[in-house]
Amino acid sequence: MNFYNVSEETYPSRFIAGSDYWMYFNSRFCCFVRTADILSIRRQDETTRVSYNVGGNRSVANMAVGVSLVITYKANSVSANKNRNAEESIFFSKDEQYQETLELIRRQCPNIRAGLPEGKVCTIDREEKTMSKTEILHELYNQCREINFNDCPEIIASAESEEEAVFFKIVTDFVLQQKQKKVIAEKRF
Repeated sequence: MNFYNVSEETYPSRFIAGSDYWMYFNSRFCCFVRTADILSIRRQDETTRVSYNVGGNRSVANMAVGVSLVITYKANSVSANKNRNAEESIFFSKDEQYQETLELIRRQCPNIRAGLPEGKVCTIDREEKTMSKTEILHELYNQCREINFNDCPEIIASAESEEEAVFFKIVTDFVLQQKQKKVIAEKRF
């Protein structure tokens, strides 16, 4: 199954979903995904920061530019070893393209439950199990390590209480400190 959005896009793309492999390509990029290597998939809304002047006042806002299907690979799988951070990201300029892709995945790969809102992880059914509190904390740690620094202000602003905001700030500060240590250790400054 595939879609090919030639008539509606400046940069047309094609997504083909099979039970063993997926393929995505456009005029600038090609990606093959081995479904046996997938640990989880998730949606990520893509934004850019825009500044503009209104009546002499400078304003800054985040503007939506598209949505990505982020694929996380199982540790030590062939795909994980070939991709930085063991992830692959497929960008769609329109939500409709993303939704159509999810529908193809649902039809062709019923073992993958796809379509949860942004930030929610869709796991492979065969990987599911009841997790202990210790395992949940380990998984939380692994998820937090993937926080993008640019998302930190938005994460903290989304807190529903002052206590939650403090928790988010501590976590994002910790993640940033760990990334800084890695950059310093690799002498990339």
